[in-house]
Amino acid sequence: MTSIFDKKRFGITKTSSRGRFFRINKDLLSDMLKVSLNTIIIALLNIAFHLILSRKLGPAQYGELDTLLTINSAVMISVSAVSFIITRFVSYYRTRQQYDKMKYLARWAFVFFFFIGFIACIFTMIIAKDVAMFLNMDVGIIMIFSILLWISFLMPIIEGILRGLQEFRLIGVYKILDMFLRVSISLILVFLGLQIKSVIIGLVIGSAVALIFAVYFLKDNYIVKSHHTEMKDIYIFAIPVFLACIFLALLMNADMVLVKHFFDPQIAGQYAAAGALAKLIVGIAIASAGVMFPKIVEHYSNGYASKAVETLRNTLKMTLCIGTIMTLAMASFPGTVSRLIFGPQYVIDYMLSIYAVAMLLLSITCILMFYNLAAKKYTFVYVMFFMAFITIYQIWHYHATVYSIVWALLVINVLVTSFMVVNNKKELFGA
Repeated sequence: MTSIFDKKRFGITKTSSRGRFFRINKDLLSDMLKVSLNTIIIALLNIAFHLILSRKLGPAQYGELDTLLTINSAVMISVSAVSFIITRFVSYYRTRQQYDKMKYLARWAFVFFFFIGFIACIFTMIIAKDVAMFLNMDVGIIMIFSILLWISFLMPIIEGILRGLQEFRLIGVYKILDMFLRVSISLILVFLGLQIKSVIIGLVIGSAVALIFAVYFLKDNYIVKSHHTEMKDIYIFAIPVFLACIFLALLMNADMVLVKHFFDPQIAGQYAAAGALAKLIVGIAIASAGVMFPKIVEHYSNGYASKAVETLRNTLKMTLCIGTIMTLAMASFPGTVSRLIFGPQYVIDYMLSIYAVAMLLLSITCILMFYNLAAKKYTFVYVMFFMAFITIYQIWHYHATVYSIVWALLVINVLVTSFMVVNNKKELFGA
């Protein structure tokens, strides 16, 4: 079998000459289109998942489910630091054809995070009773959910390897398979008459099967022997990446968990529905950042700083175009969008508009964050820590209504996005 490591794409591609704003690198555009198509398919599966379960479970149980999915999403975003760390060094090794070092790094990551995930799983089981009391849930649900957390520690490694190789089509196959299995198994169990526990079981089974398939595929394509790699540079790079991803996860998800704690299940379910829609915008940004990141690393590794800046600008253009369209749809027709997806029992139009704008701003922050990480510029991490702290403090002490929480998110995202833009003004606005 031909190794996926043999598919190299070195060199700088030409760009279109039709106007300065629309001058987009063709290689970047091609990969963005692949990722966009995959993201649309995954989003449709996700919407179908939420559409059916929100109606089958009702606001109270759906709120519980979405809170757990939010926690899992926060873990996935935090652990995605692993994915981007692996991406950075796989991309670096790829430019130098050091495939033996790639294999060593991949093996180390799988073994290390297998045990880290196991420890997280056991720890969650130990504190399951306290977590259930904080979230007003059944302790059995938290016990099953802990297994999903374990799997979540391993999934980003697959994506990180493929992203570093710039195999975006294979990333799509893996993520679509994962989402399809998660959705289909969960829905089958629900239609058999089971409730929220069955949904979590379905998510565990679907993710495990997709992970096994991906590991088998990658193992079958490792045709070179591994070679011991010096890990010092990797550990140094890991610290700011982990911190940045944790703070991004808090900015994106802390509100959902705190709303579940402070408000009754019906209101929390309504808020969860609004969040599920608005965060589709950030999902587009994270997918776009996944395309941009290895290219930025490759450009800087080869001394093409101007090409790295061009890639950043092009990524922002395409992400903002898609994100703005989605935001305008949610802001202009919030009632129509919410009723179409969730049904008449979910009245969320009063907060969906503001939530969508807040997430559009966070998507800009997301793109600039991953650019700075690829460029080894870490000053922004301190600001993201401060804003994540402010988010939690604000919601914890001032949560009179969910509407006030959404407005707080908007103000916080205006501030953090403004800083990120000013911090990168040379790359964004320089000649």
